[in-house]
Amino acid sequence: REGFSSRLTAEGMVLLATYNRFHSMLIGPAAARACCDSFANGTTLFMPSSYLNLPLPGKGDQQREGAPTKQPPAPSRLARWDASGVTVPRYFLLVVLSLTGLSTLLGLTETIDASELTPQDPVQGKASWSRLITSPDAGADPRLQVTPEATAYIAHARGAHAVRLVRRFEYVFWLVGLRVAMLHYVSLNERGEVVRRDGKDELHLVEVYHGPFAWGSLRPKPKGE
Repeated sequence: REGFSSRLTAEGMVLLATYNRFHSMLIGPAAARACCDSFANGTTLFMPSSYLNLPLPGKGDQQREGAPTKQPPAPSRLARWDASGVTVPRYFLLVVLSLTGLSTLLGLTETIDASELTPQDPVQGKASWSRLITSPDAGADPRLQVTPEATAYIAHARGAHAVRLVRRFEYVFWLVGLRVAMLHYVSLNERGEVVRRDGKDELHLVEVYHGPFAWGSLRPKPKGE
């Protein structure tokens, strides 16, 4: 039901379950708008897994997650996949043209992961992953990894000191032979605090996809092969 799926938390944050419907490409317009709006202040990268085969940048261009950003990665290396400014019409156009929405509607989409990093426990002093759906046997596909260069790119694009991963989603759209990972990052300032603009976290989206029409290679190879 649209009224249920589009509910927000008291803090105005989109629910993990709503993001799951958004990324599995089967959601109503109102909830889709809430998801699109949550990325309005951030950067969106939409990249094929082949981006991992690009020549490696110089040592000065690499950045680990959570580390401060000093210089941008090699100029324009990832800019070709910058899809910032996600709108509801663009989202539904992708749903239709990619046939991913049809895949989910027909029950031919497998959810590998839909999880969120919860805030730090004041007693334990550490955060933990809250998993809506997970398939540990399937495992995260290494072909869909987000490199330090990509996190450096999204941090530099908005002038952030660093970024931190807060949510992760992964799906196999069997109808079209497509495997996709969607990761959410928030910007951090020099004190390690989440950057907020217009009352919302500065949220970034990085999508990496493998395929399409590669049914035989949608499962990652077992370790050791």
